[in-house]
Amino acid sequence: MAGYSLDAFLYCQHMAGVIDADDLLFAPVRARWLEPAEAVVADLLDAAGQPGCMRGVRPDEVLVAAGKVLSGAGRLEEAGRVMRRAVAAAAPGGDRDARHWLAAVLIDSGDGDGAEEVIAGMAEGGPHAGIAERVAFALRCAAAGDDQRAARWAQLAVDHARRDRLGARVAELARLTQEQVRQVASERAAASLARATPGPGEGEPGATRPPAVAGNGADVLWWPQAEYERLVRYLPGLGQALGSPWRSHVARTEVLLRQRQAEGLLRSRLHAGEFIRFLGYVMQTGTDPRQTRSLGGFLANWPPSGPGTAWPPRPRQHCWCGSGRRYKDCCGTVVR
Repeated sequence: MAGYSLDAFLYCQHMAGVIDADDLLFAPVRARWLEPAEAVVADLLDAAGQPGCMRGVRPDEVLVAAGKVLSGAGRLEEAGRVMRRAVAAAAPGGDRDARHWLAAVLIDSGDGDGAEEVIAGMAEGGPHAGIAERVAFALRCAAAGDDQRAARWAQLAVDHARRDRLGARVAELARLTQEQVRQVASERAAASLARATPGPGEGEPGATRPPAVAGNGADVLWWPQAEYERLVRYLPGLGQALGSPWRSHVARTEVLLRQRQAEGLLRSRLHAGEFIRFLGYVMQTGTDPRQTRSLGGFLANWPPSGPGTAWPPRPRQHCWCGSGRRYKDCCGTVVR
């Protein structure tokens, strides 16, 4: 394990066991920040061939995850082979996800005709399925820069919606996709004429390091127990920063809230962290999930999924941490 971080070492130890749905979600993050893609793919391929190494996931789903890692590493030919294995491993009628990702790999590798063959077969599964596949393929082609093919498939989606007189919402989805494809093509053409200049301060590290318990204005990020355990299972370094064990994290959050109140911010809003959304944030933004500042960036740049919970609660109200006890008997007893 020389040269690997503590996070990588602990996660490798975990991967010697059973692979579950969270492992598949984390695989692209693991390949980007913790280990070489080859090691991640090897673990997934090994598990896919051993039913005892999977819990709650199917071999085709594990293969799709391996294909995604390979695709993210730019190894598209290998990704295509693995995605074809996923299609073959899936039960009849249950291979739509594998076929979708196979088509995505093919279009990214420049084999638009091969991708169209895959999608054309999927679009026979009924009117709504046909719309969904045409829409997804049009957007994928647009993202890959194949504007002509994207426009054609967006038009096919619109024509399908009109011909089969589908619901207004489905037809509107097809129309909006067509507009989005046109917009992407227009923006790409404009960008090719513009001179690329870096923005002010681009690439410079932040001047300040946000606290382990992330706060932004009236908003504070905290992690419910189940989500905390999912997070620190893969990124134990964040657990040390947030407070470990979980009750320590809750106590740190309560102390931060009281400090802010003493500084004049009488009311705060607590936003519960979600493991899946955090993974989406770090992958889309390229943020290193091992760094404490990723928590502040997540709160500041990834819209919370709800309005949050007002703090402080009344003494006899249920505590904000979800314990089911009254606030005055739970986090209200935390000593600063």
